[in-house]
Amino acid sequence: MKNKRLRLLMLLPILVLGVVACDESNDEKIIYPITPEQEILHFFEEHLPVQTATKSDCFFLGNNDELSYLINSFAELQSICDCNNLPNIDFSQYSLIVGQKKVPNTSCFVSEQRIIETNIIVLELTVDSNENNYPAVSNMYYWGIYPKVANKKLNTILKE
Repeated sequence: MKNKRLRLLMLLPILVLGVVACDESNDEKIIYPITPEQEILHFFEEHLPVQTATKSDCFFLGNNDELSYLINSFAELQSICDCNNLPNIDFSQYSLIVGQKKVPNTSCFVSEQRIIETNIIVLELTVDSNENNYPAVSNMYYWGIYPKVANKKLNTILKE
């Protein structure tokens, strides 16, 4: 009987530690994109067209996969973009997210976006479409400049 009590007393702290260690807090931080400078805005409006029927001339060339990139340096931007004269983004203060997602028609566009940061980063895109849309699967491009976020796994979800 004494042995059983001793075992129980030894297991109790281990169980308590296990419960505490598994108690992950759900602290989530919501981050909205900033309004970029004109040079940056012009660059992305020109090279990542809002119209889904139009292809980008320097991003995602020859690639129709759904892709999202969290970019925290100029070198990372150069590695995914074939354009000359890239915009001057202060990557010491900001992060850039660019991507393409499959959508069910050619008039889908991002009306709102935000990041939900926990142990991963979730990019939440609210998507709308024009009334005169053509039902055809196409790629929708998106981008946003955010206050600096850490390099973490990035998931992108669409809301309608």
